[in-house]
Amino acid sequence: MKTLHRYLLSNLLAYLGAAIALGTFVLLAGSLARVFDLLFRNVSLLPVLQFLLYKLPQLLAYTIPMGTLVAALLVFNRLSADREIIALRASGLSLLQITALPLLLSLVLSAICLALQVKLAPDMNKAARWFLREQGVQNPAALLQPGVFNELFDGYIIYLDRREGDTVQDVHIYVLEPATGQLRQDITAEQGKLTVDKVNRRLELALRNATVITLDPQNDSEARKVQRFLAEDITFPFEYGRALGNRPLVRVENDMNLGQLLAHVQLCAENGTSPTLYLLELNLRGALALAPFSFMLIAIPLGLQLNRRETSAGLVVGILVAIGYFGWMISLSTFGNRPQLQPHLLAWVPNLICQGAGLWGLWHKR
Repeated sequence: MKTLHRYLLSNLLAYLGAAIALGTFVLLAGSLARVFDLLFRNVSLLPVLQFLLYKLPQLLAYTIPMGTLVAALLVFNRLSADREIIALRASGLSLLQITALPLLLSLVLSAICLALQVKLAPDMNKAARWFLREQGVQNPAALLQPGVFNELFDGYIIYLDRREGDTVQDVHIYVLEPATGQLRQDITAEQGKLTVDKVNRRLELALRNATVITLDPQNDSEARKVQRFLAEDITFPFEYGRALGNRPLVRVENDMNLGQLLAHVQLCAENGTSPTLYLLELNLRGALALAPFSFMLIAIPLGLQLNRRETSAGLVVGILVAIGYFGWMISLSTFGNRPQLQPHLLAWVPNLICQGAGLWGLWHKR
């Protein structure tokens, strides 16, 4: 038995490690766009790597279950195709004895996912948001990126066509009404210069040969509704310390850890409001943490069902199961405002289906 367990464990861990590494890299590609954005804004490489480290726990919470599914499918498909399962059964081992260690491994992986879901991932997500704010305070001029619309300060949207150091070319500034969001001023300039006062946390944008168009939507007179004038020199001071400091960093339910979610459920109960949003988040995390065990349970009979050793077939089956599982979870996340549907209970449906199908498959293959 020790030889069998060592053999199964080594194969499962090898496939599991490869699948987790590949899946994490694929999901990390979404964060790489943010990383390149930071690098283009002259942020050093070490803080960028720190930002990626903050995002890693959230990615692992999804790639570990997916890796478990793929690894179990490939390993048991190979055992079935090479007739090793038949040899083990002929030697007197039951299917329960053969699958006991893989199922125990999946429970360990579920425990790891639970720790990621309820504590590490939400705390790291909050740290990532603080990291972005700190980068803005330490290097505010780097936040003005050319080629995109920069909405860094309330009521101001700034577009730069090109930037060379502190000199910017083809500047376009939209000034909006804070209350309504209506366009108040449209300012264009061929050239400008950025100056940062780190002591007073002020960013100044000095424009040359600017055209300022002022709109007054409250004025009924067409002659006075739009006013245009030219300014040889005009300076916009931005209190970036106050602007960034005023941005709320209150945790949304996706970034709350277990204690905070339970506290909000208690507050809702005391205030007489519906706690469905927080109950849904709690149950989704618990259900996702159980995914490695559910995936292992359904992957074993599915792997044994495949008659030939086909890696591609195993991967296709794994992708289809994962799409159905995670698709259901994602669709439920939009039901937080529908307490009558009891979405927090529906979060456990995919696990019940996978575990029920897995147990039936194991009993059928016994």
